[in-house]
Amino acid sequence: MIVDRALHRPRRALTGAERTQAAHLAASLDAQLDTVSLAAGDGVPLQGWLFTPGHPNGTTVVLLHGITSNRADLLPMARLVVAEGYRALALDGRGHGDSGGELVTFGALEAGDTRQWVQWIGRRDPTGCVFVFGGSLGAAVALQAADAPGVCGVIAQSGFASLREIAFDRIGQQLHTGPWLGRSVLRPGVEVGFLYARVRYGLDLGGAAATTAVARPGPPILVIHGENDDNAPVRHAHLLQQANPARVSLWIVPGGAHEGIGGAERDARVLAFLAQRR
Repeated sequence: MIVDRALHRPRRALTGAERTQAAHLAASLDAQLDTVSLAAGDGVPLQGWLFTPGHPNGTTVVLLHGITSNRADLLPMARLVVAEGYRALALDGRGHGDSGGELVTFGALEAGDTRQWVQWIGRRDPTGCVFVFGGSLGAAVALQAADAPGVCGVIAQSGFASLREIAFDRIGQQLHTGPWLGRSVLRPGVEVGFLYARVRYGLDLGGAAATTAVARPGPPILVIHGENDDNAPVRHAHLLQQANPARVSLWIVPGGAHEGIGGAERDARVLAFLAQRR
């Protein structure tokens, strides 16, 4: 069934070259690199890298990757923030990299994993502040976990508003209709898929909704989204801001696609967001 394929994704294991790359990055920044782990609430082992600069400023940035990726893809963002004195915790999501788990649940379980990591940081540094940065799937997870105590802000790049809404997009992309067809005529099929996931796997995929979390009071959120994103269309960014305009600031990148948003302006906006709120 489509749901089974969606939940079982190919795992990209960390390579020796990627581990060496992380070690070289830490050395180049005069930072300490530790491999860290914890057990998720359901017992799944989770893995990550913690980069600690020589003179940490007391704030940690949790980094979350996209689907079928791993924490090595977070090294450029780790470089950016560690160079400014922030600790960086680059994580392998469940079902990815060195972390355990067979299912990718689009935030239904990963948001809880992220909350546990924030608690883990809090035990190590009770007075510190925690920001969460995520890209693509990691952005949606970061938003869903934005209510975690101790989180001072969230940066979400190329995320989706909810799994239900992205399902509508996928139907429209297949049939070249836009999301309206999945939202109307074919909506029963989407709901049957969610019911199947609940019965077969015990998952509430309908609860994987960043808009629900964003609508609640909480720390500030910066949403970054490409104008020409054909994976998670830009309407998702607008849905997120509409859910709580007082909480969500939005930067639509002209001509930006789903992948590859970066460069000096993106980095400057990220660092400014961190600096103003830590």
